[in-house]
Amino acid sequence: MEPKAPLTHRDLLRTLAAGLFVSRAQGSIQAAVESSGPVTRVQRIRGVPTFVRDGRPVLQPAFETYVPTQRYFGQFGDAGTRIFGFSTNAAACDYGHSKTTWVEADVWDYAQFEERAAAVLDAKPDALLLPRVNLGTPRWWLQEHPEALEHFDDGSTVPTGTNPTLPKDRPFPSLASPPWRAAVSAAVRRLIRRVQNSRFGPHLFGWCLSGMHTEEFYHWACSTERLAGYSAPTVDAFRQWLRRKYGSVPALRQAWRRDDVDFETAHVPAREERRDAGDGVFRRVEQRSVVDFYLFWNELIPETIECFARVTKEADGGRHVVGAFYGYLYEFAGDPEFGHNALARFLASDHLDFMAVTASYFRRAPGDGGDYARSPAASVRLHGKLWYHDNDVVSFLARKKLEAMGWRDDDPDWTRNLSVQLRSLGYTETAEKSRWMYRRGLGFALCQGMFQAWFDLHGGYFDAPELMAEVKTLNRLAEEAASWDRSSIAEILIVADEASCAWCRPRSLLLRELLLAPQSQLLRIGAPADHILLDDLDRLDTGQYRLVVFLNCLQVTTAQRRTIAGKLKRDGKHLLWCNAAGWFSEKDASTDLCRDLTGFALVRTTGGEASFRLGEETVLKQFGPSGVGVRKESGWTSPWSSTADMPAAGYRELARAAGVHLYNNRDDVLYACRSLICLHARDDGERQLRFPVEVQLRDVLTGEPLGVGIRQWTQPFRAGETRLLYWQET
Repeated sequence: MEPKAPLTHRDLLRTLAAGLFVSRAQGSIQAAVESSGPVTRVQRIRGVPTFVRDGRPVLQPAFETYVPTQRYFGQFGDAGTRIFGFSTNAAACDYGHSKTTWVEADVWDYAQFEERAAAVLDAKPDALLLPRVNLGTPRWWLQEHPEALEHFDDGSTVPTGTNPTLPKDRPFPSLASPPWRAAVSAAVRRLIRRVQNSRFGPHLFGWCLSGMHTEEFYHWACSTERLAGYSAPTVDAFRQWLRRKYGSVPALRQAWRRDDVDFETAHVPAREERRDAGDGVFRRVEQRSVVDFYLFWNELIPETIECFARVTKEADGGRHVVGAFYGYLYEFAGDPEFGHNALARFLASDHLDFMAVTASYFRRAPGDGGDYARSPAASVRLHGKLWYHDNDVVSFLARKKLEAMGWRDDDPDWTRNLSVQLRSLGYTETAEKSRWMYRRGLGFALCQGMFQAWFDLHGGYFDAPELMAEVKTLNRLAEEAASWDRSSIAEILIVADEASCAWCRPRSLLLRELLLAPQSQLLRIGAPADHILLDDLDRLDTGQYRLVVFLNCLQVTTAQRRTIAGKLKRDGKHLLWCNAAGWFSEKDASTDLCRDLTGFALVRTTGGEASFRLGEETVLKQFGPSGVGVRKESGWTSPWSSTADMPAAGYRELARAAGVHLYNNRDDVLYACRSLICLHARDDGERQLRFPVEVQLRDVLTGEPLGVGIRQWTQPFRAGETRLLYWQET
């Protein structure tokens, strides 16, 4: 008898999102009595998921800070800001950004929440509150519940290592622990009831959940010397995940190629199995047990987030939006230890309305850097979720402020090293350049269909009249943009895959080259691009795209190959394959599978992680270190590159060959949607924007008309200067 076929990865995600993950916290949840005040939702406005309050779209940025003083709230209130966030917690905050709420078993202290909320309303009486609720655990609770602690590969419960972002000398709970989930769920319900029944209830806008490493929901152990996942609750949850996926023991044994495993004995792979580099670059097909563990390990985080989002939604009575931090696939270079390779699982939840994502720290600097989405943002829009762009760019005040805090250029602690942090946080030397950075960040958010928050990380970065005047202007711009068509005009589609990351070892240089390194170049093609998960291709209308770039699509299933053949290998599209695209299917790995997908006969090489080269095909172009081969297929064109880490000029040439309209021919950051273009100049010089149709153009900040019935616009720019232009077809 043939073993029952395992669920596809998408079907498994749907099953889990439907509520069948058995390690969810026990007990029924009572919905709180509905409070008065605004009802907030995320709804599609002209196809773009948008915050809506009592039926009206909300685009004006929020304000958040780790230094919640009435002075800063008042400055932003005067600039027109209505939505304010600050740190609080349901039980405790692992980073100390708010005082412990659950002080003892029967002792609760909400005084700090009430003080911070009152400071907002004292500064802005009609303010709306979007608190950041940390889901940390009180130390006393962990001491009383050792059975709930996560275990490391050596049996310990306290991580070791020198990572300065990790809270020191303490254990952490297993995310799969039912008692832990039940305890924190009860704390969440209690907080929501408290707020709803207070004078702050009518001012609620929504709830933003945070937690785990740096409050951004990645695994505590991801950058320590030990590996986690060996506690009894986690092992039990992994076994239940396997049962959901495979359905029968014969199917599990066939997939793992082992006759001695079942759902009661399957173990979390040992340290040496997880660290095994396989063939040097990829895991071998015989290592599917490790691959399955990493799929589970990543899905465990958004499944945990959803557990508490469900509690929040039901306790709140469904009146307000709920979101959480997640979605760093690119930023973490697909490293499977971090837990951010399960965006699809997050998007499958009916209880999450938005995803909060901090602005990237990778090449953020003015001129040479840019804002990019840390994971495929078009997939977030496709699933009707809102992307909450948490913009913590600093200003020209940063050096002086951080020096006053004791930070130095020679500090060995990189979290306090002044030069490292100024570079990461987007420091500028003048107020004018700071204003340009603010424009770049908001232009990115508006063109990408996102909502933005101004996040004053250390407090005081906006504390200058010229900066607050800029914030006021940009707040008005965002409010105006609520009436614009912000839908996508991209003719370039970037495709990334989460499951493929599990076939690579942690800290893979290849994944870094395929996922993180190209992001700063893809901003500079001169034309906008949409980013999507491979698993979402079947639900995307692909008609508008001319160039499709497959970044790390190492595993392409039979169903995905059919989708690519039916929707993309047609209409003259150009499909760029990177490195070992198609090397894995559901069962096997081979260059024949690559050739079936791409048309190229690849040759496996040794040494380094760029482990493939072209066979008999001729290299037609050389872009930096990457030789790009091109094949003409029936109805489509197939370029191939050993890497995605190409210069912007290389991508621009490929886009031009595919017939993509290029708005700009320089290596500048460019964002565009159907109503707005944002150009951030890399260096001094004249820029010429070209449009595909005749347009009317105006500067949205000054209101100055720049032309009617024009197809090009020329203007000198200074290095780092940002212009925001409203355009409309005439």
